[in-house]
Amino acid sequence: RNCDLPPQCQDQRWPKHFLPTVYLWAGSQDDLWQFTDAPLVDALQHIFDVVYPDLRYKVTAQGSVFGVVSLAIFFITLLLTHHHLNQATQRLAEWRSNFGSTGLAIMIDFFARNKDTDPKDLSEALLDDFVFLYKDMDCSDSMKVFRSPFMLQLFATAHLHSIVGHAHVTAIKSDVLGAIGVAGVLAICAASLERAIKCLGAGSIDIDSDILDMRPVQMKRKLRTPKTFNKSTGKDSTTEHAFFISNWGSVTGSYLVGVRKKGDIYLRDITLAAQKLLKKSGNASLERYLRLDGEDESEDIDRRTMLW
Repeated sequence: RNCDLPPQCQDQRWPKHFLPTVYLWAGSQDDLWQFTDAPLVDALQHIFDVVYPDLRYKVTAQGSVFGVVSLAIFFITLLLTHHHLNQATQRLAEWRSNFGSTGLAIMIDFFARNKDTDPKDLSEALLDDFVFLYKDMDCSDSMKVFRSPFMLQLFATAHLHSIVGHAHVTAIKSDVLGAIGVAGVLAICAASLERAIKCLGAGSIDIDSDILDMRPVQMKRKLRTPKTFNKSTGKDSTTEHAFFISNWGSVTGSYLVGVRKKGDIYLRDITLAAQKLLKKSGNASLERYLRLDGEDESEDIDRRTMLW
């Protein structure tokens, strides 16, 4: 419960139904890195109306959100400042950053389980032809891209788990979004994993032996973005390796092009596979045997857009 919220919203409906529905809507957007005010305000309004049917709110991004609660015996007028609207946007930022930390935890776990292989070699093998995205990393089958164990676990842990309990909001087509509105989510999952693999391959992250026995979800709580020396400021900074739009926004956009080409049926199948993983009592194994050979190849276009 957040004490900054109005009293009528300080119940379990906010974390258990309202926020999961906001995440559901957010995950269906083309750009998960930034949300424009108008669509977000509209979505919040529709979600509020369903989750809090006893409140009458007018959601705006210009300064206040107000509503009148109409009960049988009295009216309550409620005034909210822009700060309260920011409760939702703040949660969205936390939800988005979770993809970065969870992806890093998953890949640290995988690298630790393959400690006999040099991290640089393992990183290059995973990144070669983007095999880390395929269900079978020994065979780059276009009908199995974005379905790797890494992708499914990150998708299930960072997104599907966060939308459990979402409300059914007809105005935002929540039932449809839950099944196929995941293109943006898959794109940011792919970007997160690529970032983690590159960081580990470059030795930017020191794996603490104390966290190797932890499950990925526990491990990510102890992870911090690695710092590097910034010559312009003369101070250590996390900017270079941070999961920010400036570093990974364009990469996410390229992956999105490839994901969207797969079509709704393909997205539904991936969602079902991740949901099955989420329901299992234990995590699916992420171990895979990799070929460490390959040919260098360069192209003028971003090959992430061709993963379909």
